Amino acid sequence: MPQTPQDHQKWFNALLAGDERALRFFSDQFSGFLLGFILKIVKDKSVAEELMSDAVMRLWELRDILASPTHLRIVLFLTAKWLALNFLRKQKVERKGIEIL
Repeated sequence: MPQTPQDHQKWFNALLAGDERALRFFSDQFSGFLLGFILKIVKDKSVAEELMSDAVMRLWELRDILASPTHLRIVLFLTAKWLALNFLRKQKVERKGIEIL
């Protein structure tokens, strides 16, 4: 059944109240898009899945600063992008370290 903006607002309010079911709702809502987004950056499905999970957990930690369901989506995708780019940076540094040895 398609979700309405009212459904998103209801779940958003539940997330702000600390309801973990709301986190699961938004994770389910955005997981396909989010996984694809991260996968385009890191090019490794298992890494993308791990980073997606990390982004969702970070969303839980940041729930107190969220202003709206739209803001939630922006924060989730920006967090995912940041995590993916940091992963690539760390990977590049590790490869340079190995080359030096």
